[in-house]
Amino acid sequence: MSVKGKIVCGPLPADEVVVTVPTTCCVTDGVWSNWEAWTSCQGTCNQCGTTTRTRTCLSENSGCPCTGLTTESMQCQVVGVWNDWVIQSQCSDTCGGCGVMTFTRTCQTSRCACIGATTKTEVCAFSTCLYPRRSCCGTLTAGSYNGKMECGPQPPLLVQDVNTIIPCITNPPPTIPCVARCSETCGLCGVMVDEPIQATPCIPLTTIVRCGDTPCPLPQNSCCAQYARRGLVNGILKCIPI
Repeated sequence: MSVKGKIVCGPLPADEVVVTVPTTCCVTDGVWSNWEAWTSCQGTCNQCGTTTRTRTCLSENSGCPCTGLTTESMQCQVVGVWNDWVIQSQCSDTCGGCGVMTFTRTCQTSRCACIGATTKTEVCAFSTCLYPRRSCCGTLTAGSYNGKMECGPQPPLLVQDVNTIIPCITNPPPTIPCVARCSETCGLCGVMVDEPIQATPCIPLTTIVRCGDTPCPLPQNSCCAQYARRGLVNGILKCIPI
């Protein structure tokens, strides 16, 4: 046979194939578990605090480390923490999804108010009723649920609520006006000004409001001539705006 212009005996062996063998069987970045739920917000009530969540490297014990963080943190608003829901009253009926069960919960943190309701009700008793009652109440219908002939559709089983993580509000806008005082005591010469020190954030004055309408005693002029003149208001001598 002819190979590259030469007569040679054949067939020739195939070209050698180089096989690359991986040096490790580890997955890139490792194998992480899912993130756990965020912890309750820790800190001073009604102020900014911190919540964290964690995850685990599942492949580390097999010699395959993970790349990334095992813990994450973020700021949150510190509010009260609820206890688990407990039954307050048993189901009010025995079948047809006609019953109602009441649950209640209490706030763990007596000095930091919880957000949400203290009671809730849920439909219960989903086994079908016997004649002469209707099989199911309301809009529920008989069918196969959980491998049994029951009324449905059924709500999910009671799940304990996870305490809500509320984003931190670092500088909430003020909702009340600032405390103001008159800069003068008479003659309508003064203007309302904000007190220099306020206990809480407040809405400052944005307009000029003249004040102090009682006439000034001698030797001062009764009223500031550029702003006011004397006049009677409900029979009382006052300084009134020009």
